[in-house]
Amino acid sequence: MSQVRPPGASFAPLPPGVSHALKPANLERTYRDFLARVYTVQLWRSQIFKVVSQPGESDRDFRIRLAQMSRERRDFELDKLRQRYASKFDTLNRQEASARMEVDRQQQQLGEQKMHTAISVGAGLLGALLGGSRIGTIGRATTVARGATRVSREKQDIDRANVKLQEVQQRKALLEEQVRQEADRLVAGLDPQLEMLQEIQIRPKKTDILIRGAGLLWVAE
Repeated sequence: MSQVRPPGASFAPLPPGVSHALKPANLERTYRDFLARVYTVQLWRSQIFKVVSQPGESDRDFRIRLAQMSRERRDFELDKLRQRYASKFDTLNRQEASARMEVDRQQQQLGEQKMHTAISVGAGLLGALLGGSRIGTIGRATTVARGATRVSREKQDIDRANVKLQEVQQRKALLEEQVRQEADRLVAGLDPQLEMLQEIQIRPKKTDILIRGAGLLWVAE
């Protein structure tokens, strides 16, 4: 502090207590208290991804960074979801293929039985026209009746096979819907645009503040 008066100026006594405050240790302590009380660093925390924004990173920039993390996490979680249900879908696909084969087999048997019955009916009509014996006519009629019974039974078998196929397809559709709903919830839960970020206010610790120098500036009016 200069001890020389500028032209036209004069010295005046300092206010009470200022001399004590001018001590460097007191100035540093006062300034350190001020910094710890006033200055803060605002950060954002994502509970979903367990990360905190960088100092000076805005909410928008932080969400953009989270979006990239979200895509990577989403792909990973969806792959885990597919793997978790893969064995169930494999089982249902095999059951569906087996049920389809059974329907086809029953339909083929029905076609063959209809053909045999038609042949028996034709043979019976031809025998009657040609004057076959009564016993032969009765035998052919019995054969036709049995054929009709088999046709009816084959139709019932087809109905049962179709019901089984529909049951498998219904279970598969329900499982697909369950997976779709889980995937939708998973994707929505990883959307950084929907997350309510936690605001963090960090104040400096007094022990972490380094003051390289302190002084008093007095501006005369």
